[in-house]
Amino acid sequence: MGAHKTVFPGTVSGRVTIPASKSLSHRAMICAALANGDSTLRHVSWSKDLEATAFAMERMGAIFWRDGDTLTIRGIGVNLLRGKVERLFCGESASTVRFLIPIAGVLGLRTIFTGMGQLAKRPLDPYIHLMEEHGFGFEQESGDQLPLLIKGGWTSGHFTLPGNISSQFITGLLMALPLVDGDSVIELSTPLESAPYVAMTIQVLGQFGIHIESEDYRVFRVKGGQQYQPGRLSLEGDYTQASIFLAAGAIAAEAEGVILDGLRPDSIQGDKEILHLLEQMQVETRWLPDGGLEILPAEQIQNFTWNAAQNPDLVPAVAVVSAFGEGMMRIVGASRLRLKECDRIQALCTEFKKMGVWIDESEDGLVIRGEPDGLFEGGEADSWNDHRVAMSLAVLALRTFQGIGIQNADCTSKSWPSFWNDFEQIGGGIED
Repeated sequence: MGAHKTVFPGTVSGRVTIPASKSLSHRAMICAALANGDSTLRHVSWSKDLEATAFAMERMGAIFWRDGDTLTIRGIGVNLLRGKVERLFCGESASTVRFLIPIAGVLGLRTIFTGMGQLAKRPLDPYIHLMEEHGFGFEQESGDQLPLLIKGGWTSGHFTLPGNISSQFITGLLMALPLVDGDSVIELSTPLESAPYVAMTIQVLGQFGIHIESEDYRVFRVKGGQQYQPGRLSLEGDYTQASIFLAAGAIAAEAEGVILDGLRPDSIQGDKEILHLLEQMQVETRWLPDGGLEILPAEQIQNFTWNAAQNPDLVPAVAVVSAFGEGMMRIVGASRLRLKECDRIQALCTEFKKMGVWIDESEDGLVIRGEPDGLFEGGEADSWNDHRVAMSLAVLALRTFQGIGIQNADCTSKSWPSFWNDFEQIGGGIED
């Protein structure tokens, strides 16, 4: 049984720095580890997921030095011991396992990927299909997706994938295929969902000397024989994480609001879309001259119908805000949430309903009838061992009569180890 925390009702205000983008950090760490030389990443926000990536890359030969929030990585180039079996433990990080499977394959490693929790059940079907289609060596040891033995042998070629899969599979191929001898093409048979994550991948690859040609994010041309070059990056704040505190400010901020530091107005992160969604809900945000992003308490929140296919990780924060909106909030296109650390659609519906929210689930989303002037009862809830469910419950608790007791609240360390301290920093009342 994990830690239990009770979050009390109340208001929030003040200033807090948002952790660096986890998606950007995974990509930069792997690119640096594949480069021949030393790279430096600044403003790194450590979490269990990033530790899983660092551990795996160290097993592959890279060296990591941590000094506060600065990370120096001595890359391995492509000079790996070939044919050696390594068990690469990926924790609960889907990014780690999905990014590294094709990388291990093109580098000729004989590698067993393992993990814990729900990771063993999270889909790897697109890779399995490609390995079968192209004759790459692999074995699965059980009925689950992991453990998975990669025998090496990934080569250049033409790779066809549906566009509605997780962008992590496309990212893994984009990272790996530049290292093979021949040129490759990745072609999507349907329009790409979560396109901003692939755009981020291409941008980070470019910062480490890797060039990818994209044709409207439907065809990607990858020249073989490229080499990763060392780089120096300053990591920006994470809009997905920021969405949680933006939700807190929208429903429970004092008059002076909540200010978030570390975010970039020109970011290409897909979940920057949260600012547009809040604008549609008539919630005001504004950039301050010193670079902070201020969220002001909303006078009236307006619900609407939202297709979340491009930004499913924003659903927990949007669900909280819409619980206090005018009318019905219909969230559609979010079926991939059923394949996260838990079935996130079912979890949000179950736990919010316990707290008194009018909410129902559909096959691919949620329907929420808002209570603009409401306070919900609150009570005991379970995080389902999902970091984003736990965070959303913490924010919902601010507008309840009795607060919310959250079981397994320490699951937030997966992506944001300092979440509870940061929540207290803006005035959230918490009792262990």
